[in-house]
Amino acid sequence: MPTFEIAAGSAIAQVEAYCRHLTNSGTFDTATSPTRTQVTAYLNLAGFEIAGVLVRSGYEVTQIDAEVVGFLQNANAYQAVMSVELSVPTNDVTGEGNARFQEFKRRYQNLIDMISDTDVLDQLGATRTRSASQYLIATGLSRADKETVAEDTDHIPARFQRGLHRAPGIIGPTSSVPGDLADR
Repeated sequence: MPTFEIAAGSAIAQVEAYCRHLTNSGTFDTATSPTRTQVTAYLNLAGFEIAGVLVRSGYEVTQIDAEVVGFLQNANAYQAVMSVELSVPTNDVTGEGNARFQEFKRRYQNLIDMISDTDVLDQLGATRTRSASQYLIATGLSRADKETVAEDTDHIPARFQRGLHRAPGIIGPTSSVPGDLADR
């Protein structure tokens, strides 16, 4: 299930619509460059990448809601179009993809950012493996951990402290008297 598509063949049809200049009468086949087999492989690889983003963001890889699958199909097609455009030699001396590649890259990155940074898939009805609250963490020592360390007779206290290597003639942020210990 690496390719995200609303209906069988709809993802490759979307890529063919975006890349009509590289197709044979609107479709990829064995005579086109890239071939239909290569474009299908690009779609599969893009699907795997999107699946990784979904898992990292706490979503199920298999989505059944039509709006969610449609959203993911766009990302899948954009990434495949980028691969198709890169398979055609570029005219840019920097080696960057052509303007079409750059536009599809921008669109793809926008969708990936929406998956990672917003709740757009939640709003569309996506299923999650974890809730968003499971990502919240608090850092630092709890009072119990601090007391455990203080009660530990084998604990070696830190040798460094704030202001340890401060030169004696430096005026600190809270004092105007050189060498004042109040600001250490």
